[in-house]
Amino acid sequence: MNAGLPWRLGPVLLQLLINGFGKALGFVREVLISSVFGVSGVTDAFFAIQQLLVFVSSFMMGAFNLAFVPHYIRSEAAGGGPSFLRPVMCWLGGLALLLTVALAVLDSTQLAVVLGFAPPNELLKRFASILAFSILPTVLVGLAFGVLHADRRHNEATLLSATAPATMLIVLVVFYSVSSTRDSMTAALPWSYLFGMAFAGFIGLTVLLRRLAGGGTSDAPNLSSFMRSLGSASLENVGFNINQLSNFYFAARLGDGLVAINAFALRIGMLPLNLISSQLGQIYQSWAARSLSAGRRPTGWVFLCLCLPSGLIALLMVSLDDAIVRLVYERGHFGPTQTRLVADLLVPYSAYFFVMSTNQLAARHCFVLGRGALYMKLMLLAYGVALVGKLAFSTSLANVIWVCVISEGAVALWLTTRILLKGSEV
Repeated sequence: MNAGLPWRLGPVLLQLLINGFGKALGFVREVLISSVFGVSGVTDAFFAIQQLLVFVSSFMMGAFNLAFVPHYIRSEAAGGGPSFLRPVMCWLGGLALLLTVALAVLDSTQLAVVLGFAPPNELLKRFASILAFSILPTVLVGLAFGVLHADRRHNEATLLSATAPATMLIVLVVFYSVSSTRDSMTAALPWSYLFGMAFAGFIGLTVLLRRLAGGGTSDAPNLSSFMRSLGSASLENVGFNINQLSNFYFAARLGDGLVAINAFALRIGMLPLNLISSQLGQIYQSWAARSLSAGRRPTGWVFLCLCLPSGLIALLMVSLDDAIVRLVYERGHFGPTQTRLVADLLVPYSAYFFVMSTNQLAARHCFVLGRGALYMKLMLLAYGVALVGKLAFSTSLANVIWVCVISEGAVALWLTTRILLKGSEV
């Protein structure tokens, strides 16, 4: 394979098509929720608790796999893939159980303090006690996702990630078709999420058990290098999640319904990130790691080519913001007033999408080259600046997002310049 050409067009398009189908079903699910409940205390509480699960998923799909995929590939090349995977799987399982207990035991008052609700919303506890059990299957899906990508089974990895949102939508539709009261329809929100995640987690567990049974050396794996990389990636991810959680916190403090408004705008703004940028980044990381193993180093022009589509998509979202929101959400209990609020917020979120896409790709570049600590320090600095800026400029939800764009965008600009000028040296 040409060192400058990480992939063939056909397989990439197939992967993007599979991923797009899964994300579209997940999007339909949120449109269904918005049409039934509109912008209300129910959607505020559900999306706030769901965001905690999204943080777990973003850690597994992002920070964890940043460190895991290159090290797993190297272990596989040395014949020790299963011996490397086994302790990692046990460690993650134990951590997932601890997080499950922690979320399940929090009461409504404690959840309200963490999420910025005043007064406390009683639905927070109700949703948290159910959704807590989604953490373990989320972790299993994320680990299996990384294993499949490392084995260059990209389409299977994408199918696995699409399984959860597809199942969630199916279960939610079934619940709604048999529900006769608003309370039962409210209960369908967390239960459909749990059922969808549990089904995907079972498939992920099957993938992992088959991989563990695949043989390999019995030598004790060297996990120290992996743990150092994971430490850098995890610290950055903690900063990222605190930064994102603060957006929901300020949304809750700024007024009723704004948590849901923020969630709706976030879903649209980040949809291209999940549909395109993240998928290309996964393939890029796998290719770059294998190129290094073969004595080649990734070049800056490939990085630039993968950044340009994100900029074009961001400009398109800004120019069509109102039309996009009307097309996606305006039906049922979601009216023109809510459409205008989401559309206004979509402008800063479009810029944020471009910044996050660039930084995500830069992270994969840095971690493959062993410069994850540099990326971690830069991003933690950006998150710290953003948190201070939000305290000073949180007069509107749009200002909160623009603060993120400016602080994280400075890092994206610096890293892009370094990668283009110094290529594989960063």
